[in-house]
Amino acid sequence: MEASKGIVTSVKRAANPAEDEYCIINASTSYCTSQGFDADYAIGKTASEEAKRRAEMLINSMSGKVYDGSNKQRILQTYSNGHLKAVSGMIGILDQSAITLARKIVSGAPVVVRYHNDGDGASGAVALYKAISQVCAKNNIREHVAWRMNRSIAYGIDELYEDMVYFGNFESLLKPTLIMIDFGTSPESEESVKKAAKNYDIIWLDHHVPYSGFEKIKPQMYANPWEHGGDSNFTAGALGAIFGELISGLDLSIFQQASFISDFSEYAIYNNTEKAEKIAVALDYITSSKKSSKQPSIQYIEQSVTEEEKLESIYRNAKNLMAEAISKGIEAVHSYKTVSGIGIHVVDFNDIASDVSEYPLPGRFSSALQRKFEEIFGPRTITLVHFGSFISIRLSKSISNEIDILGKIRELERSTKGMISGGGHSEAASIRTARDNMANAIDMLLGMLGVHK
Repeated sequence: MEASKGIVTSVKRAANPAEDEYCIINASTSYCTSQGFDADYAIGKTASEEAKRRAEMLINSMSGKVYDGSNKQRILQTYSNGHLKAVSGMIGILDQSAITLARKIVSGAPVVVRYHNDGDGASGAVALYKAISQVCAKNNIREHVAWRMNRSIAYGIDELYEDMVYFGNFESLLKPTLIMIDFGTSPESEESVKKAAKNYDIIWLDHHVPYSGFEKIKPQMYANPWEHGGDSNFTAGALGAIFGELISGLDLSIFQQASFISDFSEYAIYNNTEKAEKIAVALDYITSSKKSSKQPSIQYIEQSVTEEEKLESIYRNAKNLMAEAISKGIEAVHSYKTVSGIGIHVVDFNDIASDVSEYPLPGRFSSALQRKFEEIFGPRTITLVHFGSFISIRLSKSISNEIDILGKIRELERSTKGMISGGGHSEAASIRTARDNMANAIDMLLGMLGVHK
């Protein structure tokens, strides 16, 4: 076997075998082609152990050029002493994830990036997209990365099967990789995550509270600030941006700040961050707009928040639509007072949904309505927006320690034997129950919060 000869490390199958795309790696580069080539195979039934050994050596060499770890120390110095100090505990996981991702990219192994369909998840995805694009362009590599917006908080069977279909188009020396951003840490994901972990590597960036029993499915490359001294204010979008900075060296801090603003994190800075706020609003709009059932591509999303004219247009339209929805929400509100003087404001999203055909979705609406109620009623405010089988809950920061909303949700789960369930974090949570049990669930929640009707 010639030492300088290339090695085929993956093939992407096409309907016409003549159009199959082969990833070939040699001592100087990694490239994909469907044209004639002279190379040995590290995949397939005829692959020799020597070819596989050489392929591993070449992958290690090439991936070291894509990610050499040189940004790790800068990341630690930048974040280890501030409000994102949980990075110090996660840097080893992020480093291992970066090494894994670099190996998959240079070898042509397929990657799926799934991100939650909100401003937080999309901030992390766009940041990571920019990072991967930059290192691939720099090293003249064509990556096989599919980007998928996840409309559920869970990684379910439908999502798993969709990813299996994509991965099934490939034969690769290295395992396919699934990257999840800002979703999935919920019992509903267990079955699909277990099945995925048998065949794929999983890189998982989240900031939701790990539930009891999560350890049994937690993959090795799972980064969550809750496990390293942080909490949900350290958003998954910020974590995705830091991961992107680690890989590429790019300054992606604008996407960190956009994720903070979008997720109403206490780390959000609204002064002197006009562009970050515009990006946050635009990402919320793009990822939740009901105008089209077709999922927007990551390229479209990135362009929308990068091109100034397009960003301004989307921002203004989204702000106008949200203002209209908020006005209708104020008209439809039912307000209560707890014994401790906390104002609770309940809105049925169905009362305004017929007039809100494009934007926002209930979760975004809840957050914006909470801010408006705080302006009107003060900083001791809770907003409940119910729609379908869900109740979206938002609390003022000043009462988030006084009201243990997650504890109350767990109490509801126990007392109803699972008829009511939910999760979230201290200032933003949600509850799920059967539609015909919604009125009862709201009454139970109001009673637990201290309202005597």
